[in-house]
Amino acid sequence: MTKLLRFAVTIGMTAFVAQVAAVPDTMARDQILEIAYEAHLLEWYCDTYNIYSGVPNATCPYSAPGWQQGISYKWGGTDTRDSFWKNVVTNHGWAGDINSAAIVSGTYGDDCSGYASNCLRSGRYTTSSFPTICTQVTYATIAPGDLMNKASSHVRIFEKYTGTNLTMLLECTTGVSPGRVTRRVLSTDSNYVPLRYNYVVPWPSLTKVIAGSNGTATVEFLGAATTGFRVYTSTDLVTWMLAVSESSLGPQSQQCSLTGLQSNTTYYVRVAAVNGAAETSLSPVLAVRIAPSAKKVLLVNGYDRWTRKTESGGNAHAFLARDANPLAQLGFAFDSVDNLRVLDRSVSLGSYDAVWWLLGDESSVDDALSYQEQLVLQDYLAAGGKLFISGSEVLYDLVAKANTINDLPFTQNYLRCGYVSDGSAGNGYSFTGLPGTVFQGLSGSFDNGSSGTFNVYYPDVLTPLGGAVSTLQYATGGTAGIQYIGTVGSGSVPAKICVVGFPFETITSEAVRLDFARRVTNFFFAPAEVGGWQNY
Repeated sequence: MTKLLRFAVTIGMTAFVAQVAAVPDTMARDQILEIAYEAHLLEWYCDTYNIYSGVPNATCPYSAPGWQQGISYKWGGTDTRDSFWKNVVTNHGWAGDINSAAIVSGTYGDDCSGYASNCLRSGRYTTSSFPTICTQVTYATIAPGDLMNKASSHVRIFEKYTGTNLTMLLECTTGVSPGRVTRRVLSTDSNYVPLRYNYVVPWPSLTKVIAGSNGTATVEFLGAATTGFRVYTSTDLVTWMLAVSESSLGPQSQQCSLTGLQSNTTYYVRVAAVNGAAETSLSPVLAVRIAPSAKKVLLVNGYDRWTRKTESGGNAHAFLARDANPLAQLGFAFDSVDNLRVLDRSVSLGSYDAVWWLLGDESSVDDALSYQEQLVLQDYLAAGGKLFISGSEVLYDLVAKANTINDLPFTQNYLRCGYVSDGSAGNGYSFTGLPGTVFQGLSGSFDNGSSGTFNVYYPDVLTPLGGAVSTLQYATGGTAGIQYIGTVGSGSVPAKICVVGFPFETITSEAVRLDFARRVTNFFFAPAEVGGWQNY
């Protein structure tokens, strides 16, 4: 194929002009790491057409075809996960360029600052210009998602300390072969200055609350503090008790244990960072419930867009509690996690009897369901998993926008759900169950902005695909929910899938949320009779 070459003289690794965004995105620490991991975990096949030689001022990192992990290093590059895939895998472009002589068109990947800029969603900055959008901190208080920056040289993303003076980090580098986005442990280097992005939210990201044995649970969080962290618990969302204080959780802490948890009691958890004596706003709320012999559900908080929403009021959300409460009333045990811990596969979906995923009004900017999340869900559903997923603009992102590598195959072959349109103006804020389905006889409404969550402006109108059936409809008749029973992918065990085009947690009536959850869990766990849903 013909390639056009463009040469630009550069001095050092970051001398080309930065193209900055007018309004940087507000980011939580889990979101920064989600983007970082998507680029690091990306698996792609380096084919013969991706490998080049003899190109002036350019050097390919690859010498032989084969499977690779991580976006290629490319001098001056700023490819996203999706643009890299499109340019290299779909369009057969040249993979990477580890030669710093010039910026050569027709080669694709990221350099260190391009990768870091993508993770911050800041617009294009360089190692010399990052200080204009960041504040210098110390290595004693560096936090996950902060930068380790050496001006005119290199930049890394800090993840955590793994031992004395050893840092786990993510970077796009020629320091590994082939040059690529990678994750590794290195000694802290005093030549690198720790920088904190000015648009990171102040509250910690609460990433995991997982029950252990003998009334214990592990709490995991990502935050920035000069003094330490405080972990709070509540059984009623009204009275909050300090469970672990900053005296035990210093600035580099990322997890702790809860003890003395009682069976058949829901514990809500949130975390604050402490700077001096001042406490930041609180993290999102996660929940855990120990119930011996009960079915166990994993609740996944995938609603990242809230950090930029006007309704957020500069605070994290507690919407997961509105999902956890009805499951508790129905007797289920559950753990809860941030979606980061799904895409990095540190939590196994297969360890749970069902997965309950909340997406709020997540949309295309935030990847309603990212590529790595889709791969995890595909494996889970092919093994016969049970998935409930709700949110507005989710199918709009996956089908109408179809920005990511796998969106359409995932929705068609795994979710078994298509997209028709969106917009509350046409659909109203109410829904009813369709006759002969699990939701027969159920009716309710979701929030128009006056009922304590947020205005669901754009609920998805869905359409069933590949054996799925419509189960809910909006006031004007468009499909609001679908369900599917059957094998997906290469699986031989039937999966059970329930997709709803508005956020479950925005249902205005607590009684309706309970009835809705009862019907979903009956669909998952009660044997369906041939010819209908009589026992539901």
